[in-house]
Amino acid sequence: MIDSLKTMGFIKNGEVINSQPLTGGVASDIWRIDIYPDGSSDCAVEKNQYQTLCIKRALSQLKVKQTWEVSTDRNAYEVRWFQTVAEYFSHDVVPQILAHDEKRGVFAMDFLPPENYPVWKNQLRDGVVDLQTAQQVASNLGKIHQRTALPSLRTDLIQQFDTMHLFYQIRIEPYFLATAKQHPDLKDSIDNLANGLAKNQKALVHGDISPKNILVGENGPIFLDAECAVYGDPAFDIAFLLNHLLLKSVWRPLLLDQLLNSFTVAYESYLSNVNWENPLEFEKRACLYLGVFLLARIDGKSPVEYITEEKDKIFVRYIGRTIIDKKLLTFLKIRDLWKQKAS
Repeated sequence: MIDSLKTMGFIKNGEVINSQPLTGGVASDIWRIDIYPDGSSDCAVEKNQYQTLCIKRALSQLKVKQTWEVSTDRNAYEVRWFQTVAEYFSHDVVPQILAHDEKRGVFAMDFLPPENYPVWKNQLRDGVVDLQTAQQVASNLGKIHQRTALPSLRTDLIQQFDTMHLFYQIRIEPYFLATAKQHPDLKDSIDNLANGLAKNQKALVHGDISPKNILVGENGPIFLDAECAVYGDPAFDIAFLLNHLLLKSVWRPLLLDQLLNSFTVAYESYLSNVNWENPLEFEKRACLYLGVFLLARIDGKSPVEYITEEKDKIFVRYIGRTIIDKKLLTFLKIRDLWKQKAS
């Protein structure tokens, strides 16, 4: 880490650093870094005399029980996703990238203090369900997809985010193929979805739109953790988000109605932006992805940590399998089935 801080220009003349590991996902190490000038300690300088930033380093072996290895060059595409998306909005929807040590797979970005930028997942855990947050997340996501689907940008973005080899390692294999092995009667259907996903190039995809990767700021949500970025199928992103809203209602069953309202607001806000293809066909594909994600977060390589009761796992599997097997191809039908079986 010290070498990267030197390479990126943060340590030049004997500065002292304090580092604090931060909680994050399974794919990276993340630290808060405080840099003090000329050997000063944190007790010797005023707050505005030292620099605070956030450092992220991609891992080659993800922090899960199963073997899950991914190339660390994804770090460069995460930086590129942040920089690309920042150009599309007049307000901040991503952290500012401060520097990048591409050789070591490390970059520096703004540190956004949790007292001002709470993690959306933590809010949901604590019973704070704000429909506006769900609406803004889904609407901004739809705008990103709509903008990057423009024919005038498509060729350049495909070249800049030609990362399907990484997306396969970190998304298609662990979420689709590994899950298909656990549900052999659905294997052909899931494999076909995976093959279609690997070939679909319609817009710039984030790849990990989860409440744990979204901060809730005063001016709206901030997207984090774009290391799965690819120019691919935007249906992946909205299905990934909606999956998490459903799963949170298993975690916090007393919030079922509120979370289903968030689910509805999110998909309605998102679908209002879909103009790059037939919205009905888009929704059908996204619903099938959603079915796979429900199964994957129980039986894939990265099961959610908060669903531990077998009865809850059986419930989630039932919904996921029904979506795929019975072809529930609208978000409304999925929401209604979820509410019926959860009540």
